[in-house]
Parts: sequence; C-alpha cells; structure tokens
Amino acid sequence: MPCFSAEVGPLSKANFVLDYDGVILNSLFEKFVVGFNAHLRIAGTTPLLGGSELHFDDYRGRLEAEPEIFEAFRAYVPLIGDVGENSVVFRLIERGLQVQDRESFRTTIADFGDDYLQACSAEVLELRRRYSEIDANTELCPAFPSVVHDIKQLANDVLFTICTTKPLQNVEHFNEVLGIGRFIGDIHVCEDNRQKVDILDRLAQDFSVENNEVGFIDDFARHLLPAHESGFKCFYAAWGFGGPEDEEAVERAGIPALGLDGFAPAIREFIAKQGTERKVSG
Repeated sequence: MPCFSAEVGPLSKANFVLDYDGVILNSLFEKFVVGFNAHLRIAGTTPLLGGSELHFDDYRGRLEAEPEIFEAFRAYVPLIGDVGENSVVFRLIERGLQVQDRESFRTTIADFGDDYLQACSAEVLELRRRYSEIDANTELCPAFPSVVHDIKQLANDVLFTICTTKPLQNVEHFNEVLGIGRFIGDIHVCEDNRQKVDILDRLAQDFSVENNEVGFIDDFARHLLPAHESGFKCFYAAWGFGGPEDEEAVERAGIPALGLDGFAPAIREFIAKQGTERKVSG
C-alpha cells in the first residue's frame, strides 16, 4: 500500500518516530463525531442520540444527555483499525454488542460485507476532508499540550518522524495549528496501519542506523509489538486510546509504558544512550 512523506535528509540526531492520534492529538471526539455522522449517512436512520447529525456546537450537550453512547464507543476505540471502523462500531452499539478483542471484532464486522465496510471507509474519509476545511473542527482535536511542548524542546537533539493513518492534509493542518511543523521531519501516511513496522525498517535503512537506534511511540500494542520484535526501541503512550488488552500486551513484551510526564525523560534517556553508543562504536 502506498505511503507518502515529506522529504528530509538524514541528520546527526537521534531518530524517533511518533504516532499522531493518541500521542500528539487528542482526536477522540473527532473520531466519535465523524464516525457517528458517517454511520447516519450510510444507514439513513439511527436510534442513537436523537437520530440526527451531530454538529460542532451541539455534540457535547447531546453526549451529556446519553453518556452511555460515548462510553460504548470509547470501549471499542482500542479495537479499531481502518478509519471506517469508527463508523462501523455504531452498528454494533445499536445492537448492544460487546466485543473483547481485535480478532473477535474483525470477525464480527466481517459479517457486514466488504461493500459496507468500504462504504464506511469512504464516508469517514470524505467527512474528515470536509470537516478539515471548517475552523471549528480544530476544537474537536485538541493537542496533548505537554507533548507539543516537549517536541519543541527536544527537536534540537531529535529528528522526529510521524507515522500515522491520518490523512496528510489533516496532519499538516494540525502541525501548523500547533506550531510544530518545523520541528517534524518526515510525515508518513499509510492506508494500512499494519505497515508501521515496514516504515520503521525503511527509515533505519535510509538513515543507516540499526533498528535499536530508532525510537517509536504508539498507543496501540498491535503497532508496537511487531516493531519491538524487530528490535526497535518502543514505548507505549498510556495517555492515548489503548485499552486493557494493550496494557497487558505491552507489559508482557517488556515495552515501557509512559505517562505524559514520562515522555520527555524517556526521550532524553534514549538520546543519551544513542550518544554513548555512537561514541563507543566510533
């Protein structure tokens, strides 16, 4: 599947790869609003949240009236892979279905058929594109302020790369809004989020470094585990959208789990270690 990136040359800095949603950007409400509206457009009707489209100025009030809908959606977020599944989950919520793991989730939604799943993906992408042109959309996706601050502070010593399934236009828009565009090197956007380890492999080759010289942080175990097994230095973003299954999986694998206050110290330790190893090897 194709990836697109901004070109940047190798620098004598530590290499660190960042997921975007759930690491830099708190896009949980955006996922909900876009997913719900896409579901409504495809299904034509829904018993949830009054059965009408959510708007930027009314979604919070309507969620407060039916908080169990958002709670049900939040429980599904760790299981979501393809962007269209942000819409698919509302079909499950309507039926009161609960699924415990990614494998069961994929098996369940496969029964809906490929045409339906593809329609959900297309609708979510189209709504994301449309909403990105509306200023109020930015309010749906606040940043994690300390992460933005840390990126700016650490950029002199770290070449930050983004690896995400979020559309490039959206990433560039939020980078500009957050003022971090000039602190980011490559932006890799993949249609298939299971390709992240392939991107890491390619980055290590491009920068002529060993896999353990590339750091990677994500909020889902399914992205981290293949990278960890390939020798990359991985960290779990515990402030993101992962769930208990993710927490258990990274703990079993020995992947450090970081809170927001642990993000910068972990990267500084990573930088120091890379500097020491380079001196020894040199």
